[in-house]
Amino acid sequence: MHAMHGERPRSSSTTQVHVLPSPNHSVGAETIGPQVRYPNPGYLGSSSHTTLFDHLRREHGEPVTPGSDEGGIQAASPYLNPSIDKNLVGVGAQLLNDLTCLPNLWSYFELVQGWVAKGANLGLAEPLTGLCVRNTRAVLSTVLDKPETAASISRRLFVQSSLPMSTDPTSTLEDFCSRFDEPRARWETIGLFFTAACRAATDSAFVVGVYDTEQDRQNMQGTAMRFSDRCLEVSLFLDRLGDFQLFLQYENFICHSQIDGDQSYRSWRKLGDVASSLFALGYHQQTDGENCPPFLKRLRQVAFGRCYSADRNVSIFLGRPSRIQRQCCKTHLFLKEDIGGTSEDWHSPERCNFITDARWAAVCASLKEDTARLSSEADYNERTRRASIIQAEADFQWMRLPQCYHSETELELANCKPIERDFIITARLGYLHVQFLLQRTLLQHPSQHDERLFKISTQILSLVIDAILCRDRLVNSGSSLVWKVAYFGLAAAGTICVCLINRFFATMPSSVEISATVQNLSTLVAEIERGTLVSSQHPNYALLTSATKTIDSLLKRLIASSATGVSIHNYPQSSSSIVVDQIEDLDPGIWNTQENLQDFEIDFWLNLSEHPFLRN
Repeated sequence: MHAMHGERPRSSSTTQVHVLPSPNHSVGAETIGPQVRYPNPGYLGSSSHTTLFDHLRREHGEPVTPGSDEGGIQAASPYLNPSIDKNLVGVGAQLLNDLTCLPNLWSYFELVQGWVAKGANLGLAEPLTGLCVRNTRAVLSTVLDKPETAASISRRLFVQSSLPMSTDPTSTLEDFCSRFDEPRARWETIGLFFTAACRAATDSAFVVGVYDTEQDRQNMQGTAMRFSDRCLEVSLFLDRLGDFQLFLQYENFICHSQIDGDQSYRSWRKLGDVASSLFALGYHQQTDGENCPPFLKRLRQVAFGRCYSADRNVSIFLGRPSRIQRQCCKTHLFLKEDIGGTSEDWHSPERCNFITDARWAAVCASLKEDTARLSSEADYNERTRRASIIQAEADFQWMRLPQCYHSETELELANCKPIERDFIITARLGYLHVQFLLQRTLLQHPSQHDERLFKISTQILSLVIDAILCRDRLVNSGSSLVWKVAYFGLAAAGTICVCLINRFFATMPSSVEISATVQNLSTLVAEIERGTLVSSQHPNYALLTSATKTIDSLLKRLIASSATGVSIHNYPQSSSSIVVDQIEDLDPGIWNTQENLQDFEIDFWLNLSEHPFLRN
């Protein structure tokens, strides 16, 4: 590695547990504000008692409690300076020492720089990645040169993390970053750097000069995530709400979902923390205040879009209630109004980009929320009418996306960068997924599967297979390939499997499409079973293999029936003479409830695998 400074003897241990001091600890406290530690209320809505009494005070011309009005986070900052005691400073100093003891410290910077050079970045904190790299390099370089300064640097990081991010209406992104560059580094910026390092290690199978074995990659990935967690922990302890904290929480959640798995409780809990901070900051109500510059207002809208879409998609995937309900939010209205119309509404409209990706994801999430409400509509005619409105809105919003998303060229032949190709795939899958969910809600009977639902499912599966086959020409734009397979691909494959079992081929679009669909299912099975998509150590491996075993069983039955000339609907089931037409339908509970609208995880595949047609 290319060391920038002389190295001192170090230990490579990074697994120590550091307990933060109690919030009430005040012995030997070194403060930057009042000794009394008042709670940070954050955004307080109209039902809050504080808001009610502030309204009464305002009517009588009395001083108002800071933090209770709109933009409360910024208004609250003058009186919410928490104490920073020696114990907390010591925890931060130990964290800095652990960082500088990494034997391959500078390789993390090489890793992130190479990752960004490919076009990849953090989905939400993309504009701040360069700032995070500079801050972290400067801080750790100083501690390496002068280890005795760790405590003073730790204190300075806590002080900066406690200060509000002051802006004015004329501030630009460059001004904003310069105000928080070294020596005004924060714990959140160091945390974001190691979050980026974790994402880079996750996306890169090997990096010349950094690591070249799977074990080394996993070690680097895990170490980066642990330091991201620790930086987040110390910043949360300050009880200070702000943009940087929300950005770090969101990006840290993405890392955990990729490393712990999309079904992990830890990931689910961290997503809940993201939603909590979003509400406490008031971003769901667009509480930016008059002094918020346009770039920061837009960044906060993107933050809402990222958090809202992640919450909606994960809740669908897991079959759980979502935490962020649109009727409680105003921000989504701004996203929907600005999503198209003129080129000024888009960030670099001629190219696919992170901002457009976030806003499109939020629009799709909004349409999915509308679709979920259809399940509770008992009147089928009314449900159909409302579904047609949602479909028209989806088509309208899709056409308003920049032209680069509508290219008719095959993905592998498209003249675009790998990151742009991934943006295109993600956007198209989102659009198809809305149609998929809509068509599902229009099924009058759980066992019913019409031609349109089958066709949409085959389109989704085909796009997912295209992504798998050209994965060496893709750069993760925030939605990993494994997530695309697990979330979109399994949903489509599950629907196709049920259609193939329960319906005659004569009702399907054509034998050519059937053949192509079977080929795609076979490719999916092969990629997962051979470990080319995910290894057995991957957290989503059990989910994917559980599904592919069922698909493989179906494919073997289809091939056997074709070879023997026996129709799939007359193929004998084990030793009995039962035929598929006489078999009871699958449990309708997996099809017709709002909570399980898109529940294609392990339970679905276990249920499907028990179908008599698929039993060995």
